[in-house]
Amino acid sequence: MDRRSFRLLALLGLLLASTFAVLHADLGWSPSSYQPVSQAILERLPATIELAFFALVATVVLGAIAGFARARTRPPALRGGLALLQLAVRAIPIFVLATLLQMLAMFRTSLPIAGMTSGAAFGLRDHLTHLILPVLILAVPFGAWSSLIFHDFFRARGNASRTELRSLVEPVATTVAFVGPALLTATLLIEPRFAWPGVARLFFNGLSQLDLALAAGCLLTYSAGVVLLKLCAAFSPSSSPRNLASRPPGISVVTIVALVVLLGAALAAAGANVIAPFDPNFID
Repeated sequence: MDRRSFRLLALLGLLLASTFAVLHADLGWSPSSYQPVSQAILERLPATIELAFFALVATVVLGAIAGFARARTRPPALRGGLALLQLAVRAIPIFVLATLLQMLAMFRTSLPIAGMTSGAAFGLRDHLTHLILPVLILAVPFGAWSSLIFHDFFRARGNASRTELRSLVEPVATTVAFVGPALLTATLLIEPRFAWPGVARLFFNGLSQLDLALAAGCLLTYSAGVVLLKLCAAFSPSSSPRNLASRPPGISVVTIVALVVLLGAALAAAGANVIAPFDPNFID
């Protein structure tokens, strides 16, 4: 057997072993957190899901209100002003908005600007208070994007006096499918900013300590979430301004690319310990 054939067989074996490890949730050992990578991610995953869920709900609510207001506004000048405001909000970088709202909360309000709770004891009211700022920072810019979807929806209904609750499923599903992936990705910036104990903070901790297995496992988790939302986009009804509903049914090229990215992230997560192996009893 020549050297080239041996390398191909070795690479194929690594891919098969990595796939088997991912399917069994074996992402290796994390020397920075002193526990398996999968266990470290599972401990932080509920916090990330909670933040993304409430932010997505707030995005849908803000988008529906803004879209309805713009669609039902009669004076052209006022309608143009609302469109300009939505454009300005969509253009604000999310980290700039986070800095401004943090400074405002620090000097003008009593809202907490970091953490999940104020003390060791869990209180529902205290916990919800800590959610306000990060959820608001995520919901404002993405709510402006969602308002485009709801604006087209309410404008298409014309002067209908009633809007059935069942008909709202279409713009809500479209918002989740097309705005959700970007919102989920934005939590990578918001969680460390507000010391939110989610997967994003774990990811940056892994990067700062060169914990390749932990960083790759966190990226795999986010990739899986984005791909799931992209799959929803492939099969959801669309009322977006780009007339995505007119596409022929089936899985789009974006969805195929997303699945390839997810497969690559899975292989990288499983192969991180092969590239830089650490024993659970390793001491640096």
